[in-house]
Amino acid sequence: MLNILKSKLFISTLFLCAIAGIYYCYAHVSDQDRYEIMNEIDRDNNLGWDKICSTYQRFETFENDLGTFSLIDRVSVYFQKTIPYRDTIKPNKIKYYSRRTKSFQYAEIIKNCDQEHLIIYKISYPIISADHKTVMITITQDCNCLLGGQGGTYIFKKINKRWKLTGSNNSWIS
Repeated sequence: MLNILKSKLFISTLFLCAIAGIYYCYAHVSDQDRYEIMNEIDRDNNLGWDKICSTYQRFETFENDLGTFSLIDRVSVYFQKTIPYRDTIKPNKIKYYSRRTKSFQYAEIIKNCDQEHLIIYKISYPIISADHKTVMITITQDCNCLLGGQGGTYIFKKINKRWKLTGSNNSWIS
């Protein structure tokens, strides 16, 4: 009986180590890499994230959102979705291209995201594929004026060293 318990404990430990290894290999993306990828997406798509809510927007994964991910990447996506993420965006990490100054500037990180008539971007914690070539992120542009805004869940792929918008789900315009 004792040998059976030891065997089950060994198998359980091995299983947990395998899951931790899968997470580390396929789901782990450093904060620095996430910010760098978000900056590249903004730069390559002219999004102009000049004011960003400090709290990550809630991210909902739907099965049809995962169609662009390979099987291994789907494992990575599920791991990233289930791990607790940091709930605030750090200042001086996200840049945007200012047409006025013709240079890259750090985005202003806004703590009170409900100010009226202030256009603000609310973004989700970006879900990044294992090979760092596909990103799923929810982006909302909100004026807090009840009459304007847009958003959705967007898929970006790195093609020829540039991030291209390749799909969107649950998009809306008000």
